[in-house]
Amino acid sequence: AVVSTQSTGPITPAQLLIALHHIEGKGEDMKGVIAATNLCFAEKGIYTSEVLAIVLTQLLEVTPIPLLYMRSVIQAISMWPRMISFVLNILGKLVTKQIWKQ
Repeated sequence: AVVSTQSTGPITPAQLLIALHHIEGKGEDMKGVIAATNLCFAEKGIYTSEVLAIVLTQLLEVTPIPLLYMRSVIQAISMWPRMISFVLNILGKLVTKQIWKQ
């Protein structure tokens, strides 16, 4: 079956993953969010490197950076090793933003 990266429902795959990153919580509260993001990443035919690049770029503009952002960056390069140059660019932007002060 061919899986489209375009939305046939109320939101796109990118919008879903971005929305999951905006859910706030700590510890036990985040287990469900992590499980949901893992389900997204498991759908490699939907969450392509292009979709993940959109998600990571949009989340980079959020202040403060979402708690699960770096986890998703690591998952993205684990899934799509060719994204390494893109990820290095993101890391440079994170350093420039001095995210450790947020």
